[in-house]
Amino acid sequence: SPDSELSFVHPEILKWLDSKIKLKLWLGELGVVEKSDLTFFHKTILPNVATFITDVNALETVRSIFMLFKRNEINSESLFKLSDLKLFTTQGNLLSAKNMYFSTVYDPILDLQPVLNKDFYLSDQYISAESELSEWKRFFKYFGVQERISITTTTTRKSKITLINRDFQSGYFDMDDKRFYGNHFLAFAYIGLSTSSLLTDMTIEPKKSSLFWSDLIRHNDLEKIIIQATAFWGHTGKPSETTGNKVDNYLKWYIQNNDCLPTLNAKCLPAGSIFLNDERINEIVGAYLPVFDGPNLDADWRSFFGFKTSLSVEDYLSVLNSISEDLNSDNKSRIQKIYEYLLDNITNWTSEVLEEIKEWAAG
Repeated sequence: SPDSELSFVHPEILKWLDSKIKLKLWLGELGVVEKSDLTFFHKTILPNVATFITDVNALETVRSIFMLFKRNEINSESLFKLSDLKLFTTQGNLLSAKNMYFSTVYDPILDLQPVLNKDFYLSDQYISAESELSEWKRFFKYFGVQERISITTTTTRKSKITLINRDFQSGYFDMDDKRFYGNHFLAFAYIGLSTSSLLTDMTIEPKKSSLFWSDLIRHNDLEKIIIQATAFWGHTGKPSETTGNKVDNYLKWYIQNNDCLPTLNAKCLPAGSIFLNDERINEIVGAYLPVFDGPNLDADWRSFFGFKTSLSVEDYLSVLNSISEDLNSDNKSRIQKIYEYLLDNITNWTSEVLEEIKEWAAG
């Protein structure tokens, strides 16, 4: 066991030493100390952080560390080292703290538990008094337990195969900018690739996707997403293999090639198929065409997503068709705005556009 790495004075000798104060002090100067929760934490738990916890000792161990935390006997630097310590999930299994999210009871900024069925939510069985809930949450945050969507970036060189095994989609690595020297070489390793936590789990359904992107946009630095990654290719020792080439990062490709962004008509689509959610477009389109279901975007985020910002004649006609089939909605104002646009712009249209409108009207 981890205890075996420590050397302990025999209990009978300890009793005898209690009456020999000077001798006990002298042994202390030599480095012989009484076993305490603090000693045990530094000498036993930290060196074995990934393997120490079992179903039997999990509660007792974490509660003892919490008491050290409350007494300010351990600092934040020590607590940061506990990211691999295993904690109980709400389903009673053990999982490394860095891979966990706060369950609803901890009042997380983004409460995922009601919408995402995963066994990575932190159990509340550690808490003995409700009044200490906020302190327990602060304590577990040092461990790396998460409460929102975060951006992660690879800081060491990883092979393409390794990255694919870590949920980067293979299509990203086949793009033209990953091919070099007249397509003779394909990049085989990368560094600086950025992705986000729960990207695949949270972007396949409109409700989840809306929560995901709203949190990511509001609480993350866009620069971490758009900064270019480095791709390595070519022969060993050549500059292409040692320093590599800059390439577009992963998330920009992901939003362009996956049905992952939420729309007001309850679908997930790629960025290029979605309209920007500005007031002008909303009052015309409503839920009849796909409009981004998320927060208002500043210029930088608009540039990143690349949503459509203007309506074509075909779009206006499509909305009119949809309205004609929707007998339960009052769209007088919307219809009026569409016809105003069509009439105001009729002199600017080509013969092809005019023919398209004639065919629509006749149809």
